[in-house]
Amino acid sequence: MESHPCQAAVITPAGTAAIGSILVCGAAAEEILRSVFRPHSPTGVSFEPGQVFVGWMTDGNEAIDQVVIGCEGRQRYAIHGHGNPLLVESILEILVRHGAKPVSAETMIQSQIAAKESATIAVEAKTERLKAVTMEGFRLISNQIEGGLSRWAKERIGRKDTISIPEIREQCKRILADSRIAKRIIYGCRAAIIGPPNSGKSTLFNRLCGMDKSIVADTAGTTRDWVGAVWRIPSLRVELFDTAGLADDLAAVDPLQSASQQRTLEMIRAADVLIAVLDGSRPLNHFTPPTAEGQPVIVVLNKSDLPQTLIPDTLPFPFAEIIPLSARTGFGVDELSSVLRRAMEVDDFDLNRPVCVHPRQEGIIRKVSECEDPRQVVVILEQLLTDSPPL
Repeated sequence: MESHPCQAAVITPAGTAAIGSILVCGAAAEEILRSVFRPHSPTGVSFEPGQVFVGWMTDGNEAIDQVVIGCEGRQRYAIHGHGNPLLVESILEILVRHGAKPVSAETMIQSQIAAKESATIAVEAKTERLKAVTMEGFRLISNQIEGGLSRWAKERIGRKDTISIPEIREQCKRILADSRIAKRIIYGCRAAIIGPPNSGKSTLFNRLCGMDKSIVADTAGTTRDWVGAVWRIPSLRVELFDTAGLADDLAAVDPLQSASQQRTLEMIRAADVLIAVLDGSRPLNHFTPPTAEGQPVIVVLNKSDLPQTLIPDTLPFPFAEIIPLSARTGFGVDELSSVLRRAMEVDDFDLNRPVCVHPRQEGIIRKVSECEDPRQVVVILEQLLTDSPPL
C-alpha cells in the first residue's frame, strides 16, 4: 500500500448515531490535530499513548463540534464526536484540508494490521475477521493463523522430500471444497423461499422472521416482489427472501405478475439454497423449481395441520431434504434450521480444518493442485506463507 504521512477514516457505520468516530493515523497526524483541535485544558495536550482530551474541533476560528480525542497508540488517534453525519463529514473535510488522506475504515484497519504482522496469512486472516457475520466464522478464520492452512502448508514444506503429487492434489481439492463451505459460515448464505402461489410462502417467511413483513392472503399472486430479512441460526446468518409465486398462468394475464416472476427467477439464481414451499393439502400442478447447478432444494410440505394429499414420492424434481410443517401453527418450523444447516454442509463442520479465507490463498492452492513437480509445490507453498497480500 502507498504510504501517506496521515490517513483519516470514519470508523462508525453510515447514518445517524449517538457517537461518530474518526481514526487518524500517521507521522503527520499529531501536527494536523494540533492545528484543528482546541482543548479545554489550559495546559494543552501531550498526545501521549493512553491520554484522553476533551475540546473542540475547529475550522479556523469556528468551533465545529465538541469532541473527545483518545491517543490509542503511537501516531494513532481516535476522534469521538456527536453522531450527526453532517458533523462527522465536516470534521473529515477539515482533516483532509490540513493534509490527511481519506481512506475507508477497512483500508485503515488493513494497514494497521499489516504494520504489526509479518506472516501473510495472519494479515489476511485478521483483515477478513472484520467481515465475519458469525462467531463460528470468526473462530474459523482465527484458526488459520497458527493452525489450519498455515500448519498444513508448513507441514508440507517440512516434509518436502516425501511429497506425493497425487496426495497433494487430493488435499488441495479438499481444501477448496471446504473453503466453499467455510464462506457460508464466515459471510452467510442466501435462501430464497419459492413455490406455487398461495402455498404459504409468506406465512412461513413471517414465521421465520418473527414478524409480519409479507402480506398474507388467500388470493394467488399476493406477493408481487421479493421481501428480505435476516434469519440467524447456529453457524449461519441467512439472508432470507420471500419471492412471488411461480405460475405461468398469472404471468400470462398480468404484466406486473410477469415482471415479479422474472425478478423471482433472478433471486433464485443468486441464492445458495432454495426452500420450496408446497401445499401438502392439495395435489401439485406443474411446478418445478428453476434450480442452478449444484443448488440444493429443501422441500417444505406446508399446511401439515390439514389432511395431506401430496405424496412426496411423486414430486417431479430432485431435492436435498423434505420436511412437513405448518407455517400457520409453527409445527416443524424449528426443525427447518437443522435441515438448512445440513443442506449448506455446515452441520458439524470442523472449525480447525485448513481453508482459504482470502482470494490470494485460493489462487495459490489452485496452483499447487496443478503442480507436477514436488519442488515447485514447496516454492508455491512458501509464497503462500510469505507473499505480501494485496491491500
